Amino acid sequence: MSETSLVFTGDIGFDKYMAGKWDDTDLLNTEVATFLEDCDHLCVNVEGPLLAKTADEAKGPLRHSMDPAAAGFLNRIGADVWNICTNHIMDAGAEGMENTLKLAAKCGAKTLGAGMNLAE
Repeated sequence: MSETSLVFTGDIGFDKYMAGKWDDTDLLNTEVATFLEDCDHLCVNVEGPLLAKTADEAKGPLRHSMDPAAAGFLNRIGADVWNICTNHIMDAGAEGMENTLKLAAKCGAKTLGAGMNLAE
């Protein structure tokens, strides 16, 4: 019988205080990075939609979303399943949901927990 390893993360969110950190190659220590790389499937909890904010939206505190560039980090750590069923997923409305789903597909990741309609 073969075994499959599944790893689940807590919230991953790059808010205004973490802007650009997705490009920091030292963000994860070596042991954590190796642990994530060695699993068969990595399911990450994407804490909000991936959608660029307008200048006016960036000033307000009530919308939790991430720069779409953060998808590169999720792809780099091997996140092949994105849980998008979080309390912030609709903070950017349908546009945020749609963009998040497109970015997940572009990264080759499956999504679970939310979608554009009930069937998804």
